Amino acid sequence: MHCILCTIVSGELKLLEHEAARWLDAENLRSVNWLPADQLILDIIEEILKLN
Repeated sequence: MHCILCTIVSGELKLLEHEAARWLDAENLRSVNWLPADQLILDIIEEILKLN
């Protein structure tokens, strides 16, 4: 997994790469069946999302 922290300055983002792609906020970050290697970073992502 590649995690990129960014901010939308203007416009609207569209998910085009994968039909099952979706945007997740801190409250439903764990609603996905993550692979074990991806689960290692979920706590950090969750904290970053809560700060923003």
